[in-house]
Amino acid sequence: MLVIGLTGLSFIAVYREAFETILFYQALWVQTSTPGKTMALRGVITAIALLTVIAWLIMRYSVRLPLRQFFSITGGLMFLLAIIFAGKGIAALQEAGIVISSPVHFIQIDLLGIYPNLQGLLFQLALFIVAIILWNKKSVLVSK
Repeated sequence: MLVIGLTGLSFIAVYREAFETILFYQALWVQTSTPGKTMALRGVITAIALLTVIAWLIMRYSVRLPLRQFFSITGGLMFLLAIIFAGKGIAALQEAGIVISSPVHFIQIDLLGIYPNLQGLLFQLALFIVAIILWNKKSVLVSK
């Protein structure tokens, strides 16, 4: 179940990034002149070449990479980002008046998406608890 969840989350993350990149290049293409389009096209070709080389290197030398540790760390980073984005998203919805805000006495750390309101903190706490539960399940599965 954990593998299916991580696979789905990874797919969504990669799909989202690809979609954002396409939107960025499309806007760049529409708003620039002919010399700008030439530079953008050179940049895309260079990026494809670099990604091809990097992918080849990873495939060639991936036997030596500790993939289990790599994916454990990246999975943890994705959960951390989910917690940060959840806090920032709830704060933005509260600012827009879509979600109510119940202020509490707590610190505010903008960089980490921590704001002193009950709704955001409870949601972030729930995500943190889910992360701990999944981490413990993974530890139990690995030890078997």
